[in-house]
Amino acid sequence: MPEKLTALKTAMQLEIDGEAYYLKAGGKSITPFAQKLFRQLAAEEKIHLKKIEEIYKALQKKGKLSEKLNLVRPSSAVQDIFKKATGKLKDKAPAESSDLEAVKTAMDMEEKSIALYDGLAKDTRSSFTKRFFVLLSYEERGHYLALFDAYDYLTDPAAWLEKKEKIMLD
Repeated sequence: MPEKLTALKTAMQLEIDGEAYYLKAGGKSITPFAQKLFRQLAAEEKIHLKKIEEIYKALQKKGKLSEKLNLVRPSSAVQDIFKKATGKLKDKAPAESSDLEAVKTAMDMEEKSIALYDGLAKDTRSSFTKRFFVLLSYEERGHYLALFDAYDYLTDPAAWLEKKEKIMLD
């Protein structure tokens, strides 16, 4: 069990670091799109942290997990930011390099989270715990894909919109 607690501590730290990074990046971002995206990602990392803390405390106290713990629910809020951007497309010029670098760094952070949660899911025998970490990994993959999409949007908003509109027409 000490290994599980250590892994959960690592997961909590990743979520804390992620939230702090997203808040800082959102505060420094030039484009309103990047500001909103980073703020939403910070909010989602905070939710992940609460869920991991809940599991950590239960495991520490009881030595096992309760099936009654709430699992993570995928959020559509990040995708809503893209939908609003599609409707407005105010930022016709490419973003500042600082926003692009922040997105790249965030993508690296999400890759680390995905690897950790995939490993934790693989290493557990409990189907409940496995499901929890698979869902966290799924959420982090969603963040990674949103950041990947954001990079395209911030690099060339008009091309991004054209690509999205063609997808919707097919």
